Amino acid sequence: MNNFFRSLEKKLLADNRQIYLKISLFVLFIASRYIIINAPIMYSDIIYYQQIGIQSVLAQKQNTSFHEYLFQKMKHKTEKNSNIPEYKKYFEYPPLVVAWFNLPNHFIDFSILTSPNDYINQYTYYFRILMLFIDFLIFILVFNIGNKFLQVRDIHILFSGVIYIVSSQILFNLLYDRLDLVLVAMILLCFYYQIRGHVFLSSFFISMGIFFKLVPLFLIPVWFIGWIPETVFNKAKLSWDKNQWALPVKAFVSVIASCTILLVLSLFIYGPKAFSFLKYHLDRGVQIESFYSTVIIVLGWFGLPYEIVSSYGSQNVNSPMTHLFSTLSPFLILIGIGYVIYWMINNSQSTMSGKNNHMSPTTIRSIIMAKGYFLSLLIILITSKMLSTQYFIWPIPFVAVLFPFYMPKQLIPWVCILALTTLIFPYLYWTHIVGI
Repeated sequence: MNNFFRSLEKKLLADNRQIYLKISLFVLFIASRYIIINAPIMYSDIIYYQQIGIQSVLAQKQNTSFHEYLFQKMKHKTEKNSNIPEYKKYFEYPPLVVAWFNLPNHFIDFSILTSPNDYINQYTYYFRILMLFIDFLIFILVFNIGNKFLQVRDIHILFSGVIYIVSSQILFNLLYDRLDLVLVAMILLCFYYQIRGHVFLSSFFISMGIFFKLVPLFLIPVWFIGWIPETVFNKAKLSWDKNQWALPVKAFVSVIASCTILLVLSLFIYGPKAFSFLKYHLDRGVQIESFYSTVIIVLGWFGLPYEIVSSYGSQNVNSPMTHLFSTLSPFLILIGIGYVIYWMINNSQSTMSGKNNHMSPTTIRSIIMAKGYFLSLLIILITSKMLSTQYFIWPIPFVAVLFPFYMPKQLIPWVCILALTTLIFPYLYWTHIVGI
């Protein structure tokens, strides 16, 4: 009987500790986000977003699609001014972004607005509230992933929450005034449902991510590998047993079906011009923050001519090597993703051989997939021809999940990278980066 009460006491203490942890993390999250909501943000993109938002409203009043409305507007402008660049005729984002830009309008009472500034203030407020909701969703997912699927201890769960809060807080200038947090939520939901074994939901969210920004398209190979059973990789020769491939085939069909449905809906709602963003990004050059621009600038010290130009909504580097790097970029991304897949397969083989038998196979598989997502996002950051400072938001949830327990030595370098990123943009960007 005494043993029973002792075990019950331990369980109650453990439950109380979990409750205190959750309350502490929640209070820390709210306090940090209160600072972000009220902080003066430099170079906010919400001003641009609200322009798209109001154009969405005007397009609806004219019973036309947003992209058709934008096309006709730019057509009139080019008739008056033939010097307008070609890229300005195209909208830069995939179809789902238009819907997101229009979302704050549903909360605004247009009948009480008395000036354009009223609309801007209302739009900014509701946009940030929506981002706060997305931020909190990611925070909850980080906690649940670590707690239920990676089987980390209570203290490491606390560290995961703190790392997410601190990492995102460092990027306070970008967190709620850019779109990337929404993309992160879609990628994390895809991962969350994948490690839970929900094929359709995982497929749905990675498809949503692709139609929000194209980045998750490069994650598809890693995502697909995550559905293949470990037993397939434990054989000297690849197994084609139909029972082992049932889940990967189901995942493949699901993601094709999800993308097809979103494609049809996008064409129905926005028309074929909804995919003009593909032309926009195909023609886009090398952004100044990218690795390739660094190579060009260093070569410039040895005589390579280059210039920094403002175009495509960013600062870009033009040189004789720009086209080469732009062409190579997607191939280098795929090569990097290929290496990640090779690494995942090798680690899956180690799992089957019992080299990590101090952890359950489910936990090991979740860790391998989390690291696969994390490494893939880092490779995209390094090898993409476009690199904006807000892209460093992408890996933060995986850093929070993995670093406290499985990759602790990388934590300090990561925080330093984020701090340097914030120092560069916006504080040194125009004087020391663009001004070089």
